[in-house]
Amino acid sequence: MKHFNNIIGLDSLKQKYKELAKKYHPDLGGDAEIFKEMQKEYEDYFYKFSNEDTKETPSHLINLLNKITFLFTNNDAKIELVGSWLWISFDKKPEVLTIENLKKAGLRWSMKQKKWFSGGEGFKFKPIKTNLSFGEIVSKYGTESLKWEGQKALQN
Repeated sequence: MKHFNNIIGLDSLKQKYKELAKKYHPDLGGDAEIFKEMQKEYEDYFYKFSNEDTKETPSHLINLLNKITFLFTNNDAKIELVGSWLWISFDKKPEVLTIENLKKAGLRWSMKQKKWFSGGEGFKFKPIKTNLSFGEIVSKYGTESLKWEGQKALQN
């Protein structure tokens, strides 16, 4: 990487970013193209460092799954772990009771993706403007399909 050398963690990444932002930000007399390049590099590193410990399904998402799997009948739900986010889609529109229970469990509906999602424990919904399709999100963060047996969520 061109701008971020010898970065060992999220804290040092953020510190280096602040230094470089002061140097390259267009509003502070820097070059806009160099700033964009540096910003992209920062985002790549940020993703790498913030997702290092998400190799396994986070326990709070497994707990969430175990709370709501009773809602799924005949395996009509597809459950995916994308990065550290849980996404649930149905082959056909779920019953009203299922929808209400998904809401009670803390999941939210994504109009754009046509799926239910949760960031897990402590997740605070903050709408962001993104033009990424679900396929692009999956290719950026990776995905795992999850299966369940009775009340126990299992990782594929």
